Amino acid sequence: MEYHKRKPEIIIEIKRVNFEADSYTDKIVARFMSSKVKEGSELESNAFTSYSFTESIANISGNFSLSLTLEKDSKGYTWLDKLDVMDLVFIYEFRELRFIGYIENIRYVGKITGGKPTRKILVTGGNMGKLLSSFKLIMNKFICMFNAPAIVASNLLKGTLALQVDKGSKISSILIKVYEDFINYTLQMGEGNNLGKGIYQILNRYIDYKSRLSDDVLWYPINIAPYNMGENNIWDMWRNLMVAPINEMFGRTNKRGVFELIFRQAPFEPDDWDSKPLNILPSIIVTDHDLGRSIEQIYTYYLSLLQGGPYPSQTIMLLDHEQDFDIVEIDKEKWKLYGYKPMIVTHKYYDRNKLDTYNDDVRLMRNLTLMLKRWYEHNDEFLSGTVNIMTVNPNEWKGKLQNPRIGERIGLIDGEFYVESSVHSWNFKGPMTTRLEISRGYCYVRGVMMMPIEEFGNKLVLFTSRPKDANYIPGEEAEEIER
Repeated sequence: MEYHKRKPEIIIEIKRVNFEADSYTDKIVARFMSSKVKEGSELESNAFTSYSFTESIANISGNFSLSLTLEKDSKGYTWLDKLDVMDLVFIYEFRELRFIGYIENIRYVGKITGGKPTRKILVTGGNMGKLLSSFKLIMNKFICMFNAPAIVASNLLKGTLALQVDKGSKISSILIKVYEDFINYTLQMGEGNNLGKGIYQILNRYIDYKSRLSDDVLWYPINIAPYNMGENNIWDMWRNLMVAPINEMFGRTNKRGVFELIFRQAPFEPDDWDSKPLNILPSIIVTDHDLGRSIEQIYTYYLSLLQGGPYPSQTIMLLDHEQDFDIVEIDKEKWKLYGYKPMIVTHKYYDRNKLDTYNDDVRLMRNLTLMLKRWYEHNDEFLSGTVNIMTVNPNEWKGKLQNPRIGERIGLIDGEFYVESSVHSWNFKGPMTTRLEISRGYCYVRGVMMMPIEEFGNKLVLFTSRPKDANYIPGEEAEEIER
């Protein structure tokens, strides 16, 4: 039996933004702490009994929840009276900011269980990505037809959204241009758009939309049209410019205290995979796990198409697959097991007016198809599932172990895994835990996929029963994990 005991270290700050101010200003309205608070303080409190927050590469909109007691201040007010929707929420774990969000709902929850009443205040909301996706624009000329600045901004946005961009151009430059023109137009719409300006102040302060955009370039010339009639938001417009699953686009809170927007090619190539941060998980912090193999996402037929390119999609199955430039890849061995399982990706906005030569375009489709196959052909060999760990305190590990984040790697049972999502949580008298959803478990050498993780069942048994890791550094007693 192995134990790891330590003290939870949590701070949750609630700030209120002045939406009427010309520039960003805020004030702290609450600070919930796991440590002792100042006697008589109206702001500091130990009244929270649980929290959780989520991040995922599949969805920009993460959520949080916070449970509070019915504690009253000197005037008889509870936190239900003192907190408000649109207040900002900052969650610190071990003195490191790990979540920024805003309040959407505050509720009083009461129920009777086993004859005993339980009452609490439940606060829920979203992250900065959710706030960004709620910042909407109506593509309707009548909204701004009597507003001269809005008309100018509208024309600039329309120009951006009708760009013809040559092959080799940086995708990041296009995304930044769309973002900035969208914001400018939204702020100019109508008169007295104070709420819009207030939200923009928050986005401008807490969202980094430039630093984490990759230097990837366009493989082919495009003619952009990334908006829809009706409601639009920045995130949807950006997503319209990406090609899933070739590209990844997600957001996460970084150590600088801002929510960074990330756009990049999925780590198909060994160098890309190997460049992602890797945290080797020691056995002592793993509390439970659920790992295995699956055939839920198996592909045997791969094809990348250029929208409006040399081949219409309806003629693909009629192609002579023995031609010199075969653009289809078939996994003959897996076809015997699973049959026809297509992975067909259409690359949008292809500008066929700038088509170089027929053979060049076919060669490009062929290369894109091969890249797809390299990424997905081992899906039935990968390990995937969930791992629950004690929330990482980097100071406890002298920098050898960091908080695993989405879009990064973890090392486990002699393999490497990709972190798809994370859920951080804590309940009163319980441990701080992080639930990681992981995929692509395999043996890699400098990013190259070598072989499946062999005897992984036996390795898991040995992993969870081995003595304390030699690098383990004891923490303070209070929080307990038992194996």
